[in-house]
Amino acid sequence: MTDLGTTSLPADNVSSTTYMRSRLVDLPLDMSFMNLSTIEDLVAIPEPRPVGSKGQAPRRNEDDKFMTRVIRLNNNFFADLSKFQGVMESIMAEPLLISWIDFSFNSLPKIDHVFCQFRNLQILYLHGNAIMKLSEVDKLIELPHLTKLTLHGNPIENDKVCVISNT
Repeated sequence: MTDLGTTSLPADNVSSTTYMRSRLVDLPLDMSFMNLSTIEDLVAIPEPRPVGSKGQAPRRNEDDKFMTRVIRLNNNFFADLSKFQGVMESIMAEPLLISWIDFSFNSLPKIDHVFCQFRNLQILYLHGNAIMKLSEVDKLIELPHLTKLTLHGNPIENDKVCVISNT
């Protein structure tokens, strides 16, 4: 883990994005099981749930923003994510570098296009929600690094899909 206690300028041959990534801690910002119903509720929570064997939370920068690329928002009651990007900008040091978001076991009826603003997103957990249409997944085609998406436990499972076989 990188020491975040000192701040120095990046070397001339290092991009500012690479420099910021090296300063981010991969302890998740864990806001799961907090009975949150609106995304704006995240701003009012002073401390996330402690994680890891040492019960830690991600560090905060000098602006009191969390320094992490992983956020857990599972097991809450979110149904609308239209203000998600704005809230992330207010609580995260580098929200556009988020690589893993867990929104499992909420009340999301659709896959919000706001996820496409997070171009570094690699993992997106949406299982156990209320997503009904398979076409919702098409919105995520804009995410060039997305490698893992979970959708089980959604009404989408009942969508009949035409499978073409070469046999």
